Amino acid sequence: MAFVTKALDPKLAHLSDKDIKKDYKEARQISKSAGFAIQFGGNGYTISSNLGIPQEEGDAAYDAYFRAFPDLKDYFDKVSEKALRDGYVLIDSITGRKRFYIPPKNNKERHTIYKMALNAPIQGTAGSMTKFAAILMRRWIFDNKLENDAFITNLVHDEINVEAREEVAEQVARVLEVCMNRAADKWCKEVSLTAEAVVTTYWNH
Repeated sequence: MAFVTKALDPKLAHLSDKDIKKDYKEARQISKSAGFAIQFGGNGYTISSNLGIPQEEGDAAYDAYFRAFPDLKDYFDKVSEKALRDGYVLIDSITGRKRFYIPPKNNKERHTIYKMALNAPIQGTAGSMTKFAAILMRRWIFDNKLENDAFITNLVHDEINVEAREEVAEQVARVLEVCMNRAADKWCKEVSLTAEAVVTTYWNH
C-alpha cells in the first residue's frame, strides 16, 4: 500500500515502504481501506463510510489509488465486461480456476456481478498463492520431522499462522518467508511481492 500512501501524500515519496509501514500507520490504513473498497467496486463515499472520515478524504484516497495504479480502471472495465459477456471470470491462469455467474436480470444484478468480478481475480489469486505457500511450508515441516514442533494453525486472507516451539520459531519464520516468496514469484511475474514473517507470542491480525 506504500504506492497509494505516497500518491495520497507526495511529501512521503522519498520514504521507504518499511518507514511508511512503521511511522505512518494512519495514512497506510486509509490506503488499505481504499484498496479493499475499490476491489469491491467501492468509491470515495465507501472509503469514508468504512473509516468514519470526511468524504473529501475518502475521495482523495480513491483518486490516489488510481494515480498509484493508472492502468487499473481499464483492467476493471475489461474484467467486468468479460464476466457479463461470458458468464465467468478467470481467477488466475496458473490454476485455471473460474468464477461463474448467472446472467443478470436487471441493473442491480449487473452491478453485483460487476463488483464480484473485480474482486474474484484479486482475492482468488491471493488465495491461490497463500494455499500454495502453506503446502510448501507443511512439506518442509514434515521433511524435517518438525511436525511436533511447528504446525500451521490458520490461513486468513494472505496470512499464514504457524505455531512453533520457541527454540525453532526463528527458523520457522525464515522458512515461511521463503515459501511465501516462492508462491508470490510463481503467480506474480511482473510485480515483486515480499512476505514478512513476525515472531510473536500472540496473533496480531
